[in-house]
Amino acid sequence: MKKAIVALTAILMFNCGPDQIECTLYTYTIRNESGKNITIKAYRINRPDIAPVITNLAIGEKLTKNYRSCPPSGNYNFTDFYADRNTRIIDSITVIYENSKFRGFREDCSDRNPLSFCDYSTEVTFTFTAQDYENAQDCNGKCN
Repeated sequence: MKKAIVALTAILMFNCGPDQIECTLYTYTIRNESGKNITIKAYRINRPDIAPVITNLAIGEKLTKNYRSCPPSGNYNFTDFYADRNTRIIDSITVIYENSKFRGFREDCSDRNPLSFCDYSTEVTFTFTAQDYENAQDCNGKCN
């Protein structure tokens, strides 16, 4: 009986270790094909005391982030992509096109939302286009 318990313990130890955990690699990318340099300010709407996370993308530039998710952590999406270690949870972004136009986004599931949190695919790319620039609001140089 003692040998059976030792054998069972050994089997469990070798079959349940960390190398048996199945992890998922997420690759998220944003591209700027808008024809304008853009600045993205990511923030939590109810936390004005926390400075926004700033991301700058030149015309034609792309930014890719990889995230490896292993249990028990959850999925990855664009709300995670724009955040940093200090902010962690964001729910809003403002996209500023060369300080002439801007557009704000809240987290939701719409198709043309760079803050969509409903797509948990492992590879996602959002492209800012010239049409996005045209649809943005004028701010007459006062977009900050």
